[in-house]
Amino acid sequence: MSDHYVLNADHSTRPASLMEWAAAFEDRASRRVASTTLPDGTYISTVFLGLDHSFGEGPPQIFETMVFPSADDLNEELCWRYATWDEAEAGHERAVALAIETRSAETVGLGPEDKSAVGKAEAPTISQESDNG
Repeated sequence: MSDHYVLNADHSTRPASLMEWAAAFEDRASRRVASTTLPDGTYISTVFLGLDHSFGEGPPQIFETMVFPSADDLNEELCWRYATWDEAEAGHERAVALAIETRSAETVGLGPEDKSAVGKAEAPTISQESDNG
């Protein structure tokens, strides 16, 4: 099985040689699934990696969502990987919801036992970009 994959125009993927992957990897815009910046600056990014991170266990994990303190501070806080574009889109939405919930709990000083109260208030407005084309 290949370690390198390229993204097709319809967001499906296929195995590729190292050289084909490297050439396709240069197109950064086509690899972005979604990015979101929360009001506190937290940055969530989901991209197509094209490198299999499954380590031989299950389907190729070639998409990734990461949560960072901000777009200027890329010290990874959380990371998830996926096999398909659709899984990556859904995972991005879950990561945004989790980041909002976590930041909301921290902002109001709730402890872990009180997080059930989070989410009953209106979620903050977020800035989100997505390439669904």
